[in-house]
Amino acid sequence: MKKFELRQKLLQNRKPCPEKDSLILKNLLSLKEFKEADLLLTYISTEKEVDTRALIKKCFELNKRVAVPLSGVHEIAFYEINSLSDTEEGKFGIREPLKTQKKAQISNKTFCVVPALACNEKGFRLGYGKGYYDRFLAEFNGTSAVLCYSENIIEIPTEPHDHAVDMIITEGGIAYGRQDRRIRVG
Repeated sequence: MKKFELRQKLLQNRKPCPEKDSLILKNLLSLKEFKEADLLLTYISTEKEVDTRALIKKCFELNKRVAVPLSGVHEIAFYEINSLSDTEEGKFGIREPLKTQKKAQISNKTFCVVPALACNEKGFRLGYGKGYYDRFLAEFNGTSAVLCYSENIIEIPTEPHDHAVDMIITEGGIAYGRQDRRIRVG
């Protein structure tokens, strides 16, 4: 099945599951890489995605810096927010940071939650088809992860420009994706 067809099928069948979302959040919060991160990069979920709003709120409680993406023509940039009220509806109906927010300073201690409709066991993901995150991950030196329901870890077609994430976090636990993980200093 081609990416476009698989994407359409997955979008039609997506349903939120608060019980699984809660377990995914618990698994994420238990990670050493998350605890040691100086900054969380994450998208703001829609009603059909694994809930990242609870994650964002938890980060604010933990005094952890949070940045969310602003989509450009061919790339994304992340801007820090201090609350969800620092966002507005943007492109594609997705919440984005207000234009007045400060651009995030990304380091190798940054933790990035990447959106995915599905992913395979190696950490390659099926996104929404614009390629923003593949281009971002090509240059990103921090830790990357997808939040995914177990049933959405499936075989997906991959292409040379696709980039795998480091971790797959499900309601059942944590799997490690990328096999060529970089050694992190510091």
